[in-house]
Amino acid sequence: MMRRLLPAFCLALALLTLLPLSAGALPGRLLISDGRGGIELFDAKNGDRRRVAERAVRPAFAADGKSFAYIREGGCFRTPEGCYTEYSIFLKSLADHRAQAPGRQVFGWRRFFVRAVDVAPGGRLIFSAEPGPGPGRRGRGLEIYSAAADGSRIRRLTHNRVFDNDPAVSPDGRYIAFSRRVNGRGQIFTMRTDGSGVLRVTRDQRKDREPAWSPGGRRILYVSQPAGAEGLRGREIYAIRADGQNRRRRLTFSRVVENEPTYSPDGRWIAYVQLGELWAMRPGGTDPRPVLAPRKPPGFEGGIDWAR
Repeated sequence: MMRRLLPAFCLALALLTLLPLSAGALPGRLLISDGRGGIELFDAKNGDRRRVAERAVRPAFAADGKSFAYIREGGCFRTPEGCYTEYSIFLKSLADHRAQAPGRQVFGWRRFFVRAVDVAPGGRLIFSAEPGPGPGRRGRGLEIYSAAADGSRIRRLTHNRVFDNDPAVSPDGRYIAFSRRVNGRGQIFTMRTDGSGVLRVTRDQRKDREPAWSPGGRRILYVSQPAGAEGLRGREIYAIRADGQNRRRRLTFSRVVENEPTYSPDGRWIAYVQLGELWAMRPGGTDPRPVLAPRKPPGFEGGIDWAR
């Protein structure tokens, strides 16, 4: 009788682990790009959600949790190669419930062509960009910069003429994790917030991107895919010590597209996007669960940030 019951028990347990997390299971609030050119604010405690920005990607909470930075689409910059959408950094208060209201523009559209942004605990903006207005000028690469919240005191932190992207500031504000293209593949690096002390964290034959710090600053999450994979195929989530002194640990084994990992403020959960849905799992990769489905296709993409 026990042998007959065991398979049924295992099936029930497997189904249980895939049940959505109820409101209140996760702490705090998350900003999520909805994949349709907008950003949503999701309160994980009570399940409330509202759209807070349009034509927007890559949200990042400000240090006070009352406002956020993001990248907004501008007009078309025409070149002989074609038309490029302009991207610039904006800041917006969460007290403004008008999704169509963009907030305050930090840079003019033609100052920088911005790819990603994060906000340091002290309020400085850390971002990857090329000099504007359009991308791909000869001799120019994607570099990482810092600036005051009003766009002043701009400082270039990397000088490589290669793609340095995906900057993420450590919780104590002392370091930046980022991806750098090495021999055609992204690898994870760290440096101090003044650009010094560059350290290579991952050394593999894969393509590594989207680093995110643990609350204590000791570990880094990132997305990795096989070197020969095209598009988003084979992307899985890994974790590694921030000093690179241990083997990476693979956290997901779903063999579907996974993106945008980020730790909860208490370090008990990791939120990420799986096939366009918001999912969460424990830091060791256990207990993966769906959390939030998009209102409309194509699903969440373009950035997640968890309020500290």
